Amino acid sequence: MITCYPPVMHSGSEHTPDMSSGQRAQLSVFAMTFLYALSVTMIGPLMPLIIDSFELRLSVAGLLVSFQQLGGIMAIVASALFADRTRKPLLIAGGFLVYSVSLFSAGVALNYIILAGSFFAIGASSRLFDAVANADTAQWNPRRSALHVSLLHTSFAVGALVGPLYVSTLVEAGLQWRAAFLGLGAAAALAVAVYVTRSHFRRKISATAAVKAGSVAAVLRAPRMWIACAVMLFYVGHQAGFSVWLPMYLQTSLGAPVRMGAAAVSLYWFGIIVGRLLAARLAARVSIKRQLWTGGLAGGLVLLLTFATRNPQFLTAGALLAGVASGGVIPNLVTLCCGWFADNTATASSMLFLMASVGHMVSPWLIAVVTELSSFDIGFTLPIAALGLVGAIALALPQR
Repeated sequence: MITCYPPVMHSGSEHTPDMSSGQRAQLSVFAMTFLYALSVTMIGPLMPLIIDSFELRLSVAGLLVSFQQLGGIMAIVASALFADRTRKPLLIAGGFLVYSVSLFSAGVALNYIILAGSFFAIGASSRLFDAVANADTAQWNPRRSALHVSLLHTSFAVGALVGPLYVSTLVEAGLQWRAAFLGLGAAAALAVAVYVTRSHFRRKISATAAVKAGSVAAVLRAPRMWIACAVMLFYVGHQAGFSVWLPMYLQTSLGAPVRMGAAAVSLYWFGIIVGRLLAARLAARVSIKRQLWTGGLAGGLVLLLTFATRNPQFLTAGALLAGVASGGVIPNLVTLCCGWFADNTATASSMLFLMASVGHMVSPWLIAVVTELSSFDIGFTLPIAALGLVGAIALALPQR
């Protein structure tokens, strides 16, 4: 939904809204995205502590992540259908407020049922925030949307990198796993409080005129949208599968020490951060289509060559370079699709993130199945091939 702001009259003249207030509100969204990303990567390190606390079987503990993903998928579908007909800042604030409350609920959960419900709510609220924040960021300043969306996803990548460090710091300080949820919940509550006090937020929700949202069916019928969704599916499939299995592959197949496996994933995510910052700088000079296909093909080729050496140091370096080459894929896709469907930005971004959820759920499992049926060497080629397919499919995208 595109909102038209009524002019504010001062001494008989029109006054242009102060862009600095909008920039401060956008910084609040960046901070909220950083806090959302912390919860994405802190769950893994916390899981052994949660299992011990509730005396859970591995399969039952794994259902917590399934509940989280289920909540996320339901929220993304709802966002695709309704978010363009609602004030997006209200959805951003409401979603993040529920996210904060859900984190507190997980931190004080006394039994598994409450914990599972909290994980469901964390997944639903964070995914709703994510989809709508991307749409609103792309819509906020269309002429510089590529820059702002890239910075939004850079904030996410930094948060994802910091998440495990946040957990290890608390654990080394002797605190329980609950402290991670409670501390993050408090930070999230503070962030949403700052966001709703921005004058830009108040001006947007009080706007009296709005352009009617475009047709959801028009987005669903567009072939270019489905090509972009395929790019997202394979990229997130690559990212999720590569991040999950890279440490184990380095340790079991290439004989690398445990510390190198952890360092390789950190370097991969550091490369993604650099790639997203580069995408923001390149936005005005290089077309999004070119960034997508060159990044996918170059990243896939680098990984294939370093994988073929069977040298853990070379593969770690390849992970860093692949992260740099392909780091801008997600923000570039959001910018491209929201530009195509300016009246349905939430629908477009929600479709992309629905494909991302599918890729995130299927890829690690598929790699494990192929590995069990053949070998880890064959299974680990899947995320490498997926990145190459990102570049190949992106060639079919229209220029604009």
